[in-house]
Amino acid sequence: MDKTDCFYDAFVERTFNESKNIISSDFIGSNYLEEFVSSYLNNLHMNGFESAVFSNLNLIMPEDPIKRSDSAGMSHMLELRAPFLDDNLVDLSFKIPHENKLFNGIGKYILKKVTENYFSYPFIYRKKGHFTVPVINMTEGKVHSFCRDVLLSGSCRNRGVFQTKLLETLVDQKKANITRLGGNLMWQLTCYEYWMQQFD
Repeated sequence: MDKTDCFYDAFVERTFNESKNIISSDFIGSNYLEEFVSSYLNNLHMNGFESAVFSNLNLIMPEDPIKRSDSAGMSHMLELRAPFLDDNLVDLSFKIPHENKLFNGIGKYILKKVTENYFSYPFIYRKKGHFTVPVINMTEGKVHSFCRDVLLSGSCRNRGVFQTKLLETLVDQKKANITRLGGNLMWQLTCYEYWMQQFD
């Protein structure tokens, strides 16, 4: 697998062609992401997997809420993310091949295996809970009603970012359209549109 394929496989939820089936043609241009990522990856002298991980740190994480909070903390001499780290542990982690850190789809694999000797399994492998927008896989009941009201609203139709037929299909299906990385398409579109309704 080449570098670009590794990056897409690990971090990109849907392809450019898949996005064209979601977003209205007025908002579709060139595949800027692939052009940007490919030009960046081609300058890295690493294998595909290492290039993907390195690119994640430099292309995605700088805009991630966790990274931004970390940068804000460091600018005020506060350690928010990993106060237990020291120089020796950081040096050791950089010497370990990336393939061993993400093993069988489990991130931070080595750290988690070591901590199994000290903490309970549910504590180590609990789901992340630091994002302000909850990850929802099942869109039923009140959640489905909320998604329907947002996506089929006049504001959403007038904005015209998404293809109306797709929105109607998602709402009518009454079941989650889960992407290969585990994202719920209807919920993702709802969060975007609801944010736009509040702040646009």
